[in-house]
Amino acid sequence: MTGQVPPGAVRVVVIDDAGDEHEATVDGDVWRVVADQAGFAETLVRFLGADGALIAPLPEGPRAVVRDAGEPCPVCDDEAWVQIAVDPRTGMVACARCGFVVGGGGLHPKDDHEAPIGLETPRKRRRPRSSTRGLDEALAEVLARFSWPIYTPVGRTAVLRRVSDGGEFGSVELRCEDGETIPLTVSTERLDGPRRWPQPLATELVWRKVEPDSDLVLSHPAMLIRFMGQRRAMRRRVSGVEPTQRTFTLDGVDEAFEFLAVDDVWVARHERDGIEVVLVGNGIDPATVALEPVARSR
Repeated sequence: MTGQVPPGAVRVVVIDDAGDEHEATVDGDVWRVVADQAGFAETLVRFLGADGALIAPLPEGPRAVVRDAGEPCPVCDDEAWVQIAVDPRTGMVACARCGFVVGGGGLHPKDDHEAPIGLETPRKRRRPRSSTRGLDEALAEVLARFSWPIYTPVGRTAVLRRVSDGGEFGSVELRCEDGETIPLTVSTERLDGPRRWPQPLATELVWRKVEPDSDLVLSHPAMLIRFMGQRRAMRRRVSGVEPTQRTFTLDGVDEAFEFLAVDDVWVARHERDGIEVVLVGNGIDPATVALEPVARSR
């Protein structure tokens, strides 16, 4: 991992996905760190001057304090969050004390769903998702578009959560809901060929398990800070955990799934005949989970 050294910095400390810190090598205006098997999903870098003080390499522009995040900075542990207007349409959310940029930047606040930079406008509370719609009814249109099997848990009620339509290829996500919790999510994807670089199972768990909390009424910058913090916490939970194999019943046949579990959270993945199935469990015993194709009306 490498990057630019800002003016005045003489030391660079990089934090990996497990939360461990690494002293980077500084060569002129470039820093570099090599840390064996450590992962660096985020650029968590602390720049220090000769006197040991933090240096925050942030762009100029109007700033507004983010007051409702309630989340410490992962680099300096402070809560000095600001929203910076880089130009009339683009901004970033960052820590004013150390310069850490949440999500790497690229906040576009004047899209239809955002407020202008500098306005601490809370997001509207979304209505609770309804699970009253039957599975067959919700999937009728999807089943008409896709000819390949879409899997659902046996003996459990699942609702349609997300569809990605790529013509002949695509993905469908179903989830079981239990009040405020989501104990099981099942994703079925029709692949357009063998995956050359399969995503690590730990990454699957981070991206599929952690979603924005729609029940919180916060400004968009605060939601972004919270969301990225939750993903960071999950990465630290799964860091160093090696996948194993576990058998799940898929359409009446026992199949070996790649499996990774941390406490009561787990993810499992299997590919059969160009169809990839990914399960994400939360507080549910994987031994109780079996899958079958969604029944199609004749």
